[in-house]
Amino acid sequence: MNIPFDPEEKRRYGTPEIKKIIRGQFNVELVDGLSRPAGSGRSDHQRWPIASFINVYEAWKIDQWGKPSFSWLTENVPEDLGERDVVFVFPMATGYGTGYPEPSGWFEFFVNGKRAVKFRETKYTDVWRLGECAFCFDVMRCDCAADGQGLEVDPWIKGSRMASYGVALLKVPGKMVKPGRKTKIDIKAEHYFPSHTWVRIDRIFEKNQCNEFNLTRLVWEPGLDKLVNNKKHLEISGKQVFFGDIHAHSFCGLQSPCGEWKSQSRDTCYGCELGGRGNGCGWATVNSNYLYARDVANLDFFTLTEHDFQMPGDLWSRRVKMANRCTDPGFFVAVNGYEYTSWLYGHRNVYFLDDHPPMFPSSPNPGKYANEPQTPPEELWRFLEDNCEDFFTVPHHPTAADHPFCWDRYNSWYDQNVEIFSGWGSSETADTPIIGNGANKYSHLSIRAALSRGLKFGFVSGSDSHDGCPGNAQGIPLYSWANKFSKVGSGKTAVICNQLTRREVYSALKSHTCYATTGAPIGIGFSINGKQMGSTIRIKGTREIKVSIQAPSGIRLLELIKNGIPMLREPCESRNEEFSYIDERTRDSDSYYLKVVLNDMETAWSSPIFVERKT
Repeated sequence: MNIPFDPEEKRRYGTPEIKKIIRGQFNVELVDGLSRPAGSGRSDHQRWPIASFINVYEAWKIDQWGKPSFSWLTENVPEDLGERDVVFVFPMATGYGTGYPEPSGWFEFFVNGKRAVKFRETKYTDVWRLGECAFCFDVMRCDCAADGQGLEVDPWIKGSRMASYGVALLKVPGKMVKPGRKTKIDIKAEHYFPSHTWVRIDRIFEKNQCNEFNLTRLVWEPGLDKLVNNKKHLEISGKQVFFGDIHAHSFCGLQSPCGEWKSQSRDTCYGCELGGRGNGCGWATVNSNYLYARDVANLDFFTLTEHDFQMPGDLWSRRVKMANRCTDPGFFVAVNGYEYTSWLYGHRNVYFLDDHPPMFPSSPNPGKYANEPQTPPEELWRFLEDNCEDFFTVPHHPTAADHPFCWDRYNSWYDQNVEIFSGWGSSETADTPIIGNGANKYSHLSIRAALSRGLKFGFVSGSDSHDGCPGNAQGIPLYSWANKFSKVGSGKTAVICNQLTRREVYSALKSHTCYATTGAPIGIGFSINGKQMGSTIRIKGTREIKVSIQAPSGIRLLELIKNGIPMLREPCESRNEEFSYIDERTRDSDSYYLKVVLNDMETAWSSPIFVERKT
């Protein structure tokens, strides 16, 4: 797109010319998304000065305390709309309203009374899709406060630990609007638990000024490109990167389903009737957790890992059926799994390739955590070897004093990965800045300590959500002991594979072709002598380490860790970095992994590469 200047006449385009170009290139109609407020609702009306990425004269903010809403009218949709979709463009902001963690939820757009799309607060650019509708929030600026503190950036944002500002682009089919007429848009807040998490709709022109300012004063081109061309996934070494949450818990099992799961259309009711405590220790129904993972958190893959002691009778098999029903290759994948919750030996999540795997509990007397007797993991592995196609296990929160992991029971044949980050914070070391809340840490049980012992495993990350918001978990008062967390996200695992299917995702996880993040969509390329992360290789001579990073915000630090000890620290300034390093000081057996830290403290860890000296 040659915006904003005409390359032939060497002058700036006007709004009609911009619209004509976009019609020709994308077959959509751009419309200024905010003309004036409309109707009733409960919102916070704000006037200049207002912090943003551009001059904002007026704004309307809603949060998730109660069920507020805001309604407004767009500029007129063209009379000659025809069969084109419409993209409404307007500035917007999101944020957390306090300096301490609060529960998350979601927001919904309605267009002329019909639900269009759901979305969440975010630090980074993202795209949400629901049926024929789509929404891109292209973040232009993000402010983050120090841990436990709040931003003071204008009279209205006081105490927020994060505020992001950018360009919103809401795409709807032509049948949802009326040619020649203004369109009514509503935004509503939804949640399980109230919080001060907020969304703000901005106006960049004063009352009575000329309209169509959104199209000539906003850089909307990158967002439109993502919206129309469905550009979503990063690429590393010719393969795609998919992000998922593989550790989450629900509230009431399948006792109160809220609507039918509809593949592709994604047009499913969200309302949960939570009438009384269920049999899980999390929140929201099984169905609602899947819907949030897919439609709000925007996950590519997901595993609901309920505790074994909370699934008596057929509750496990019913969850397996739900995971199988929710899997839609190329679009969204559910991997079967559960949490083997052993108080004596440590917690492990179990993941299956099978469509109908068995479940072996940590105690033959389920119903309560730490019930006696406790079965050791060797019995778990023996049972699964005899009764399922393929599986692997993942120890998690190994350093947490509440539920420590016994490394003397670690088995590299079965324990393919270790969860380096979750709602319990980081287990990389005992003194990391993102240690999290919920438990003090055993330093000798840290992941670096395990690597220094020569143990081999890959890295994954998950939210361990208990708030019904997997992929975006922020914690709830009822379970504040486990969630939340730290000043960063809630934990996601990235897999590098050819396509989004259960087998490909599972294989990438089991082969360590995966890495862990605190939630940020960071792309990591990491290799030694051409062999990718997760490999075990034999090399004679020096080792050439190559690194490439694609980050959604500025990188602060790259750190190379060898045998559990930092060997190289590289400060950075950009979003994309590449470098190589030759290691000549080698032992018979070494491990290497890369740690990426962004300016906002979001972090990613590549799975290690294990190198043996070839003689």
